[in-house]
Amino acid sequence: MSIELDWSEIEIFTDQLIDKINIEPDLVLGIAKVGIIPGTLVSRHFGCNFDIISIFDSKQMFFDKMIGHRHVLFVDDINDSGDTMSTIVDALKNLPVLDWGVAALIRRKSSIYHYGTYGVIVDHDEWFNFPWEDYDKPLDMDKYVEL
Repeated sequence: MSIELDWSEIEIFTDQLIDKINIEPDLVLGIAKVGIIPGTLVSRHFGCNFDIISIFDSKQMFFDKMIGHRHVLFVDDINDSGDTMSTIVDALKNLPVLDWGVAALIRRKSSIYHYGTYGVIVDHDEWFNFPWEDYDKPLDMDKYVEL
């Protein structure tokens, strides 16, 4: 079974996440691929720069993206197993950023990585389908374009 999230739920989770963030980021890095949209939403709230990072990027790539920034926030959609967050934190070791944090809209209680900021914490293993992952649903252009 899976949980279908809609945009109104994403807005609620994003607002809850933003209320809990305890740094004033000057750069938000959305963790590719599905952390890009939550990262964009968070960066728009703070009015700061936004870029994309992948857990497959080198430590040098992390460093290069953070040059000139003092407060960096990494954002993902969900902290599921904790592997992504752990990889990000390992890559940040010894990098000269004064203030950084990790955040996600959702964190599972079962995650191995418990640090960071989250919009909501869940205690189940049901799969979440985010609205930006709905590739098979046909786009109803009548909602968006006046013909």
